[in-house]
Amino acid sequence: MSDTGGSKAEWIKRVLGLELAGPTQVTSKEPVDLTAIWRDAKEETDQQLNVLAGKLRATGDPDLVRIADLGLFALGGGRGINVALRKALFEYQAASTERRQAAARGVRKAVGEYRAAVAGNEGVRLIDNNPFGVAVELGSRLGAALDRIEQSLA
Repeated sequence: MSDTGGSKAEWIKRVLGLELAGPTQVTSKEPVDLTAIWRDAKEETDQQLNVLAGKLRATGDPDLVRIADLGLFALGGGRGINVALRKALFEYQAASTERRQAAARGVRKAVGEYRAAVAGNEGVRLIDNNPFGVAVELGSRLGAALDRIEQSLA
């Protein structure tokens, strides 16, 4: 077969009337570890919060000491959103191929609830813009991790 400017696939389509499927996409890439994305973001923000907590405790003010002791636990009224997100992530990572879509819906739901809790929490804004000179990025860092998790589900 001589090539007259078209590809072999075009010739097959033109002459034989067959549309060839593209090459099968085979990837050896492991699925993204969603729990690692969240763990890394949480560890980073927890370190930032620990520095801020130290500054709050150093003031000796009982209210600021109490705030330091609560940390992220107070976000969303307790551990509920943290536990729900981690549970959904673990279930997704452990899901069989058949259960993966259902598990992904659970992750999306937990991500949405976490995102809403962070966005609607004045405490997050106060922590991120604290007057103690401690750089804390709860909203942006956790939000970026939630974004990565959602994008990895697509």
